[in-house]
Amino acid sequence: TPKAQDWFFEKDRQTGIPTLQNVVATGRVLGPQPSLAEAQQTKARRQLEDGPPRWSKDDLNAARYHLTDRLDDLLDPRDPAERLGLLSAHFSDLADFWLRAAGRWSAKGKAILRVLAAADASFAERYQRAFNTAFGGDVSEVVALTEAILASHGGRYWSGDIRYAPKDEIFAQR
Repeated sequence: TPKAQDWFFEKDRQTGIPTLQNVVATGRVLGPQPSLAEAQQTKARRQLEDGPPRWSKDDLNAARYHLTDRLDDLLDPRDPAERLGLLSAHFSDLADFWLRAAGRWSAKGKAILRVLAAADASFAERYQRAFNTAFGGDVSEVVALTEAILASHGGRYWSGDIRYAPKDEIFAQR
């Protein structure tokens, strides 16, 4: 229903990954109520054009913190299996940071490189090359890329008040 679709549109908007908007915007209208489907298609296209909600300073700093923490993990000698896990997570998170910090829609999984290429083809090539090299065992290009991306947003981030629990009396210091 349109109401259910709107709920998913908003959920995707908040994550910055417009999965359903892309499906609806590019889909072919079928069925007995074309005007209803066309209205939803127009809404999806408008949301795609408007872009995702901008990250707040806290959102940006939380993402910087997580990338900084993972960067330190990548710089430490690691078991190959651990490094694979770190790189897999970093592949998605670094792309999400680069896209969202710039106010762009993000992506997951197989769509990441396609979305990066649509935003900046040469950056997407550098990104893919860095991760191909890293998955082969040399993380230096991923480290350099991460450092460059973080530098454009204030650099590594270790300080601040990154919290996931509410700041109420339950969690207050006694």
